This record gives sequence, C-alpha cells and structure tokens, in this order.
Amino acid sequence: GGNPEILLSYDYHFISGPKHLAKLEDVGIRIPEDRLIPIGNPRFDNYLSNVGKEKSYLRYLGVREISQPTVLYAPTWKWGGGTLRKLVYRLGRELSKDYNLIVRPHHFDAHLLPWLKFWARSQGLKHIYFSNPNNIVYEDTMDVFASSDILISDTSSILYEYLITGNPIIRVRTDESDLHSMPTEMNILGKADVFDASTKDNISAKISRNLKEQPFREVYKKLISNCFYFNDGHSTDRAVDFISSL
Repeated sequence: GGNPEILLSYDYHFISGPKHLAKLEDVGIRIPEDRLIPIGNPRFDNYLSNVGKEKSYLRYLGVREISQPTVLYAPTWKWGGGTLRKLVYRLGRELSKDYNLIVRPHHFDAHLLPWLKFWARSQGLKHIYFSNPNNIVYEDTMDVFASSDILISDTSSILYEYLITGNPIIRVRTDESDLHSMPTEMNILGKADVFDASTKDNISAKISRNLKEQPFREVYKKLISNCFYFNDGHSTDRAVDFISSL
C-alpha cells in the first residue's frame, strides 16, 4: 500500500525471489542490481526447521480429532477481494462435519474473530477453530501451515507461501481485478483447483479429490522454485551475514 516510490529511499532490499522482483517491476520501481540482496523467504525458515512437529499447533488450538484431515481457510481482506464474510459461514457448516477447519483471517479482519467464535458455538459446530494472525508469538503463519493438510484461499499471497508445504491448494474464484500482473510461470492461476461459490460447486468433493490424488504436487514444486530463491531454511542466515558484512 501507499506510494511505491518510498522503496527507492532504502539502501538495500532483501529479495525473496523472482516474484518479488516481478512485483517491483509491476509497480514501476527500478532498483539498481547492486542494491538487491537475494536471501529467499525468511518466513520459510521457521517452517523448515519444525518439520516433524506438525501436530503441535493443533494441540495448541485444542483440536479434538488430531487424526482427522485439517483444512486451512485463509482469505485476504476486502481490499484484495477477500471472501471471509461471504464464505466463512458456508465453509464452517459444510467442512466441520468431516474435517478440522482452521479459519485464519487477514490481520485487518482479526477483529471479527470474537464474533466468529460466538457464531460457531451458537451453531454447535465442533470442529471449527480460529487462528489469530495478530498473535505473532504463538500463532505464526508457518505453524498454521504445518498443521494443515490443504489450503483454501482467494487472492491472498498466502497461496504462494503455502507452496513450501507441498500440500494441495484450492483457490476461491473472485471478480477482483486489481492485482499484480505476473508472468505465467509465477502465477498460480491454472495451477490449482478453483472453487466457485456462486454455483453449486462442491467444495467437499474438491478437497477429497485433492487430498487423495494430489494432482498438482509436481506443479507446485516448479512454481515455488520459480517464485522464491533457495527454499533451504537459511534465508535469515543470509540476511544476517549480509548485514554483518557492511
């Protein structure tokens, strides 16, 4: 948000990958190459260092059926065509019957969490849980990723960060057009199942198929390497090493 020209005031930019560079180009920003420092995505470090501890966040949330597949619904907010207000009630009723459903709103929608929790209790829904994006100490995004088996999102950048898991992704169709223009090889469009909430589209069937068949697993591997550098869990180390060298 805001005037992208402010980016020109920095001495150096840590770059997470080719997609980061494409976003800068899309907003008309040209930064000299010697000021671009490729480090990868530091957020992935936490995920990769905690492989094998996938169930810890489920226990933190108080999930009753640990062995049951877990769906993460993580929409963006209204600026990006977010679907929380339109879809959360439908997904809550439909998916909490057969899956653990974790709802993690955009941080600008976190104020809705008390109401959503009240609604779920009033409906008697037993397997729906809520993750607070503003509680960054105990509810880091990567912890939520590690505890889920599949993602549902709309136009959120989480679609791309979730690629680190290798798990299936279902993209909610929206009419939002004010988005970054990305090269095909860095665009998830056409590389994930799409759920159209305006039709009789069966979200449960799509989830079941993706969990069973993993139809895009190889596509995701290529997409994440096209979007992010390294993906080896040492992005923060690269940032620290560069700062130390100044």
